[in-house]
Amino acid sequence: METSRIARPWSLPYARAGIRVPRRWETVRISSAHSVYLDHLAIRHLKLLRDFRLDFTQSDGTPRMWTVVIGRNGTAKTSILQAIALAAAGSRQVSVLAKPIVGHLVDRRTPRATMQIEASFRFTPQSRSANLHPSLGRAPEEGEHLRSTLSLRPKQTTLAGRSYYASASGAEIEGHATEEPNFDPLDEARADNRKLWFVASYGVGRFLPDPQSRPPLVQPSIERLEPLIDEIDLYLHPTWQAGLIPALRRTFPRVQFVVTTHSPVVLSSLAPEEIVVVDQHPETGDVERFVHDPETGHLAPMSLVAGGGDSPDPRAMTGTDVYRTWFGLDRLTLNPQGDQLRLYLQLATDPFRSDEEEQTLQALISELQRDQVALPRPPVVREPS
Repeated sequence: METSRIARPWSLPYARAGIRVPRRWETVRISSAHSVYLDHLAIRHLKLLRDFRLDFTQSDGTPRMWTVVIGRNGTAKTSILQAIALAAAGSRQVSVLAKPIVGHLVDRRTPRATMQIEASFRFTPQSRSANLHPSLGRAPEEGEHLRSTLSLRPKQTTLAGRSYYASASGAEIEGHATEEPNFDPLDEARADNRKLWFVASYGVGRFLPDPQSRPPLVQPSIERLEPLIDEIDLYLHPTWQAGLIPALRRTFPRVQFVVTTHSPVVLSSLAPEEIVVVDQHPETGDVERFVHDPETGHLAPMSLVAGGGDSPDPRAMTGTDVYRTWFGLDRLTLNPQGDQLRLYLQLATDPFRSDEEEQTLQALISELQRDQVALPRPPVVREPS
C-alpha cells in the first residue's frame, strides 16, 4: 500500500485527547500498511550505555507497538532514541544526521573504546515482495531480516556504517543480485525512497538536535517506521496526557512508537511489558534496564534479578501507587515538605496541644521558615489547661 499524504493527521488523535493542534503540524506522511519493524537494539560505549540491549518484541514474538522508556535525568533515555535513529539512517546519511551530536556520543569513561550500535529490523509479509528487494534478487524468506551496524572510533567525527540482509541465525546472506562493491540495502532503499521500507522520525523532525540547545519545532513526520518522541508528555496538561496514547493507538494501530516520558499519567495507559525502566547500576555506573525485584518489590538491575522480574500493571494503580512503584516516590505527598506541613496543620489548629507538642510546632515553624516555605495559616492560640 502506498504511503499517502493526508491533511491534519495529528488532529484526529489529539482531538480525541482534547488537544488543539498547531497549524504547522497539520500535514504529515503516514503509512497505511505496516512494513518494517524494529526487533532488537544493541549499544556499546555510547555515553553511559556500556553494553545495553533491548528487544522490541512481545512474548509471542510479534512486534511491540509501544515502548516507553522512563528513568531519572541523565540516564541515557534520549541516547537510546538517537541510537535507533542513527541505525535507521543508512551509511550515506548517518554522519549528516549525527553531525550536531557526534561529539557527545562517546563514553568519556573509556575514551579508547569504539562506540557501536547494531539494530535488527524485520520485514512483514507486505514488505517481503521481491520487487521491493531488487538487489537480493528474490523475496526475503521468513526470518530473514535487515541488520544495520554503526561504529565511531576514538577521536573520529565520522560514523562508519553498513547494513545487510541476514538469515534467521544472524549470518549475512551472500549472493546479492548486484555486482556493486560495498552494497548497502538500506542506503539503496533510502535513495529510491522505496515504499514499505522506512524513515525513522525523531521527535517532530528528522534530525538529531544538539543536547545543549533547544531545537525549533518543525513539521513532524510519521513515516513507515516508529516515531521516536523524546518526552511525549512535554507541554501537555495531565488531562491530555491521559488520553494521548490511547488516541494514538486507535489512530495508528500498526505504527511502532518508541518514546520517553517522566509522566506517571502517561504510564497509566501502558501495559507492564511496554515500559522500560533505565537507571545506573549502583556499582558500575553503567545505565542498565531495571525491573521489579519480586523479593523486595523495588526496582533493581535486571542482571541481578532472578527470572527477569515481574512488573506490576500501572493501568490498575492509583496515582500514589504509580509514583511509588515506578518512580520511587514513597511518601504521601509529592512536596518534600508535605509531611512537615501536614504535621504543622495538625498541631497549629489544636488549641489544646501539650507543652511537648508546642515545642514540636515551634521547631517545625523554624524548619519551614529556613526552607522558605510559607506557613498555610498561623497557629491558633493555646487554651489554658
